[in-house]
Amino acid sequence: MRIFVLVSLFIAVNASVFAQQFRHIAVKDTISDKAIVLPESLESDVDSLFSGWYLKKYAIIDANCISGSVNIDYPDSVYIQRLSCMPTVIEMPFNQIVKSYITFYTERRRKLVENMMGLGTYYFPIFEQELEKAGLPLELKYLPIIESALRPEATSRAGAAGLWQFMIGTAKILGMEVNSLVDERREPVKSSEMAAHYLKELYNIYNDWGLAIAAYNCGPGNVNKAIRRSGGKDYWEIYNFLPRETRGYLPAFIAANYVMHYYNEHNICPVRTDMPLTTDTVHINEQIHFQQIADVLDIPIDQLRSLNPQYRRDIIPGDSKTRALLLPTQQVYAFIEARDSIVRHQNGLYAKRTTVEPAGYSASNSKVIYHKIRRGDTLSKIAYRYGVTTQEIKRWNHLRGNTLIAGRSLKIYRNKVVSTPQKEEAVKKKFVVASSDSIKNNNNTEVLKSSVETVTQQKKIETLYHKIRSGETLSVIANRYGVSTSNLKKWNGLNSSRIRAGQKLKIQKTVYVKIPVNELSKSSEGREIITNVTEHKVKSGETLAVIASKYGVTVNQLKEWNNLSSSRIQVGQRLKVSGEDVAITQNDYKVEENVNGQAKVKFKYHTVTKGESLWTISKLFPGVTSELIIKANNLGSSSLKVGQVLKIPVG
Repeated sequence: MRIFVLVSLFIAVNASVFAQQFRHIAVKDTISDKAIVLPESLESDVDSLFSGWYLKKYAIIDANCISGSVNIDYPDSVYIQRLSCMPTVIEMPFNQIVKSYITFYTERRRKLVENMMGLGTYYFPIFEQELEKAGLPLELKYLPIIESALRPEATSRAGAAGLWQFMIGTAKILGMEVNSLVDERREPVKSSEMAAHYLKELYNIYNDWGLAIAAYNCGPGNVNKAIRRSGGKDYWEIYNFLPRETRGYLPAFIAANYVMHYYNEHNICPVRTDMPLTTDTVHINEQIHFQQIADVLDIPIDQLRSLNPQYRRDIIPGDSKTRALLLPTQQVYAFIEARDSIVRHQNGLYAKRTTVEPAGYSASNSKVIYHKIRRGDTLSKIAYRYGVTTQEIKRWNHLRGNTLIAGRSLKIYRNKVVSTPQKEEAVKKKFVVASSDSIKNNNNTEVLKSSVETVTQQKKIETLYHKIRSGETLSVIANRYGVSTSNLKKWNGLNSSRIRAGQKLKIQKTVYVKIPVNELSKSSEGREIITNVTEHKVKSGETLAVIASKYGVTVNQLKEWNNLSSSRIQVGQRLKVSGEDVAITQNDYKVEENVNGQAKVKFKYHTVTKGESLWTISKLFPGVTSELIIKANNLGSSSLKVGQVLKIPVG
């Protein structure tokens, strides 16, 4: 009887303890969710991760291990026991959601885990150092596995970037610099320091690591809302009230800790790396491009990018403030010795201009005139009269609108055009102007005598050869010479972007050579080739109709010369305003006198050739305008036909 009572008491006590434990487990350890949303980083393309420069360069892969590795699945009790034995401050409970992530890592993403363990040999010590300085649990070093899969260049669909996936607003609040050239969210040390600071602040708010980790993912506002709506006090009690993408965040973190501790038990073979883990920092006080460093020190540019991912355009803007450059230790002294050579190397390609003159103008020959506004004047009329644009008049006179007041004066800058091959708004290669002198030919017909008064610029193609260095890509070489990668492929018969060190590439550069106009080539038929204005840079507010009217051509001609299927154009776009070079035949210019009372009007006849317009023809005859040609020929419009003969009033 006593024995029965004792056994009954024992069973009752243990049942009570078991019930308490079961109540505790019921919330955390029996929860399940079939609608799991995977963190974005776990959907990463594993091949793109492995194509990272360090893994590609230094990976040591045990092919036998990987090819023969098979996952081993264990009973739930084994997972519970292993999680409870891990030396962590943060609670690591087990449930079916955690198990689903463990299975995901050990089966569907085995290769991702293997590659991340290889990258971890470089990144985990950085994370541990910053977490230790902040007095935080070191197991938080596995958060970037869920955030970015250990890729500094990772950018989420929402715009979060870097190893710790900070949004721009949060990053700036924490004191990180984010602009077009520098993004400290991608810099491992700085971002880890700020992540530790942010996590510490979140823990101080909730005094619970589960809630702090959830807030790191979805923000404190969403966690506070879930607490109010659920009445819960920890992550698992508010689980169903969290955003869907955050519900799997803590389970994924627990699973990442498990896999990093017990990868051997699942036959996962880490990708070992023989990467140079010893690095040092040099301070930069001038603007330097990675390519300058790579060329002079013979360092692969991809290595510089991997060590310094915060520089978004391969430019270190040290001229604005002192910047840090991380280099392998053995290269630091070489950099210090060659610093001046690096800064000077191809400085013209990478230097930023501090001052610039508008194309075709020079400050030394500028002339300011003042136009007094008359009744009926408009900005477009005044601009046309002085050969400038309405936008320029507005800028010079600080005008916001198009309203003009009669009696006031407008400042107009009249500059002589300076011959330059660089970015001219209308590239005037040459107008060949015939003089008013005339001669007699064998048929006693008066013809125009061509005489040249100036020089012209002629386009010339130069061929260069570039020897490919280690680490160079087609895009790097194309940027260096100011050409496109597609042209590089075409010139060198390349079917892909793959190139090798030591290979020579042909590069064609366009240069402009000044030559006397009287040396322009003539064909066997006696036709002198004249290149008219060939390009127009589209300005704000301009349409095809406006441009066509300006040059005396038709909209259809502009479309034909520029292969346009519609009338849509963009500001800054360059348009051809002459389809091809104009050929002048001397026999096309005959002189005829028309007696009108006492006055004698001289006419010359011109046969229209392909690509010509009223405007281009008028420029061949000094003092002749498109309007005079229309009037002399009784034309109803500005449309011309090839072969049409026009009367040109020349005197």
